[in-house]
Amino acid sequence: MIHFIPFEKSSDNKKMKKLYQQEFPKAEQIPFWLLMRKAKKENVEFYQLKDENKWIGLLYIVQYQDIVFIFYFAIYRSLQGQGFGGKVMQEITKRFQGKRIVLNIEEVSKTAKNYEQRFKRKQFYERYGFHESGFMVREINIWYEILIHGEKKLTGEDYQKLIASFLGKALYPFFKPKLARKEG
Repeated sequence: MIHFIPFEKSSDNKKMKKLYQQEFPKAEQIPFWLLMRKAKKENVEFYQLKDENKWIGLLYIVQYQDIVFIFYFAIYRSLQGQGFGGKVMQEITKRFQGKRIVLNIEEVSKTAKNYEQRFKRKQFYERYGFHESGFMVREINIWYEILIHGEKKLTGEDYQKLIASFLGKALYPFFKPKLARKEG
């Protein structure tokens, strides 16, 4: 059984930081201290993921109205392919049933150096009910596809408000994401 341990109850914040820094490219990382600070907000949840007593990964979620945004999700590389990611996705969709669950993945472009990895990542999320939202987002010169779980739609305005609720009035103007309709 997968356990979601809130960061403030975890004794392994150093492990969480290390996993975060290993699994996400520097260009995609928010400073860890800022993640920790923002995780104290009412609409943010930062979890250490455990399977029984084994530390398996991390999950960072931002909520806004009926939107649950999976900001960061990582399973240790040595444990990938063992079903842990799927178990976490099943638990997330169960916990947030009836809400719009949203996440970003790197654009699946055949010209990308890691095309195969991006393609497999998208297939993974599709197996758990995610599909294209119809939007792309550019954050710091990286294009992402926005995926959504379930039948409900996501508007560009919804996405902007979600990100603004996380960043706050001081940071949002500097990091406002650029949205575009996904072609094809």
